Amino acid sequence: MIHIKKTVLNFLFPTVFIFSNLILSAQDSFRYQAVARDSSGTTIANQLIGVQVSIIQIDENLPPTYIETHQTLSNNYGVFNLNIGDGIPIQGNFSSLDWSQKSFIKVEVDVTGGANYQLSSLSEMHTVPKALYAEKAKSIEGGFGLNVKDFGAIGNGTIDDTDAFENALDSAKILGCKVLVPQGIYRLTRTIVVSDGVSLIGEGTGSTPLQTPYNGSLLWYDGDDYAIKINGHSSRLKDLVIRDKSDGKAKGGIILEAHNRLLESVYIFEVLVSGFTNGTGLKLFAKNSGGIAYAAFYNLRIRHGKIGIHLDHTNNSFVNSNTWHHCQISGGGFQYGMVIDGGNNNILNGVVIEPLSSTHGHLVVKTGEIFASEMRIEGVDQDPKTPLIKFSKKTKNSTLTGVYAGGLTLDKGNNYINMKSGKAIHYKNSHFNKFKNATFFSANNSTITDWDVTGNGVTTTVLPPELSPTHNVVKITVPASGEATFEPSALARPAVKDLPLYDQVNFGFHIKTNNSDIVFTSTNAPDGWTNSSPYSGSNEWECVGMNAEVNRSTPARFTLKIINTTNKAVDVYVSTPTLSFGNQLPILDEAPLFESGGQLNGLLTHAFGESDTPSDGFLKLPKSANYFEIKNTTNIQRINHLTADRLPKGSVITLLFNHAGVGVTNSGYINLKSGFTSVANGSLTIISNGNGTWREVNRNN
Repeated sequence: MIHIKKTVLNFLFPTVFIFSNLILSAQDSFRYQAVARDSSGTTIANQLIGVQVSIIQIDENLPPTYIETHQTLSNNYGVFNLNIGDGIPIQGNFSSLDWSQKSFIKVEVDVTGGANYQLSSLSEMHTVPKALYAEKAKSIEGGFGLNVKDFGAIGNGTIDDTDAFENALDSAKILGCKVLVPQGIYRLTRTIVVSDGVSLIGEGTGSTPLQTPYNGSLLWYDGDDYAIKINGHSSRLKDLVIRDKSDGKAKGGIILEAHNRLLESVYIFEVLVSGFTNGTGLKLFAKNSGGIAYAAFYNLRIRHGKIGIHLDHTNNSFVNSNTWHHCQISGGGFQYGMVIDGGNNNILNGVVIEPLSSTHGHLVVKTGEIFASEMRIEGVDQDPKTPLIKFSKKTKNSTLTGVYAGGLTLDKGNNYINMKSGKAIHYKNSHFNKFKNATFFSANNSTITDWDVTGNGVTTTVLPPELSPTHNVVKITVPASGEATFEPSALARPAVKDLPLYDQVNFGFHIKTNNSDIVFTSTNAPDGWTNSSPYSGSNEWECVGMNAEVNRSTPARFTLKIINTTNKAVDVYVSTPTLSFGNQLPILDEAPLFESGGQLNGLLTHAFGESDTPSDGFLKLPKSANYFEIKNTTNIQRINHLTADRLPKGSVITLLFNHAGVGVTNSGYINLKSGFTSVANGSLTIISNGNGTWREVNRNN
């Protein structure tokens, strides 16, 4: 005879009765597995066995509602398998069984393979048939799932339903399915845990979710920890109310906890968390090399609490790349609306944070970064000395935009806040190019004004613009195994101001060469020289640059480095240098000098060029300067008279003559007050009429 203990089918007994987690819903059946042993405990291997299975409902002493028989063969280990629901029916209809009722399974066997059955077990059923019953539970979510009421949940707000929820969630963990929570008030005294692949789905927050009586799916927490802990991948909460019943003892509503594991793709939809006056509505916490990523929260509402949302992790863990969409934090009693204690690339879209007041701030970023857009932040009773928005020292790169009802904003770091109001304002640093002579103007096509090139045997040649009409190209030739540094000269280095927004720098150059891994940018950051990623060697224009912290203890340097590791000279082409401070990426062009009624203070430096007059006297000057050194003695008859070479009306140039005796012809092309013949080191200043003709402004002859 087979000896099988009477047991509950939630558990696995490898030497007696085994209940599998496999559901064959297409055939309305479930799998049953057992080990056959004789009276001495020896397994009965490779033998035909007759089995009769009966389903008894409501009370185990009642007659069976359904009976079927099987003949099966045990394997080398005495294990045999049945699909209950697929046997030979003797009584009743398996597909019409009402699994919402308490059910028992009675197993009788004949070890000779015949029909002389003897009782082996009689056990209450808690798992698979309840899952089959969920096929009929269409009122919630539709489709397959377990119903907490089938595990004994009452939902009257008085009875403790914790055991029922735990049993349902444990079964769902085995099956990988939903747990359905019909409308009701479910009192919970312990934290319920939602594991990998498990969803807890209610019937909504009800028509009166913010007050009694409650008519949605309400989890009423009466414990001293978090009401719900999610520690599994791809878990979900949906259409639920989670409310504190503990008189302030609870730590909070929902915690996502990654303990020495990665927790990904958790989704929370249409959930209200309310009343955790000494706790946190939602906490994301990673510890002991854990990580939380790709979680998404849609229409999460948090009312009345100590902390609305808290992101936190230990030093060796992370909370990154999670998103909140159209979530709301409101009510009273808050110390923080949302507090960030670390994490990167966490995104808020359309999030509203509007408690009446908060003792430490509505949105406080202590470490880490956030990217928030179209937010609303308001505190109608906020103390004017307490910030609504606060970013701590050393924070950087966060962005925050939206609607702001006014209040104190503090950014002690380096972030971009665009929340305008009548009571507060923030600023961002300019993204205009801070490099001087970004166009690489050169008076002699070899040295570049405001730039230094250093290195043994290194030469430079200035070439015409290629990437943009106004930016020349510098060809830097570095000998075999040589090195070169290209950077602003000492007097032209971008000034670092004593503001937090100048704690970081963005700078780069467009580079072209056919040599890989030899060109990169570098800066003397506070922790030492820091390098960017190198140029790829594609021989196409690529931007090579970096974002780095700025060194304030010594003059900050922003350099382009070339280290030639080959055994031959290499040419590196450089153009469009650009630099800005703060978290704003720089623009390509230099800041314009253009303002009606503007005032220019400080040193004004004019672009300077050199020229030889052609033998025909038709002088052609570049448009990149306004002071020109005339080096030879040929007389000048016309200046930039061709249409393509003409300067805009109002352009002023000064000709500086090295030699005496150079004549400038007074004509319709150059309208002088009288004839002009230079003296050594004399000058003539003229203004363009815009049509290829000029008029005298001043002379020194």
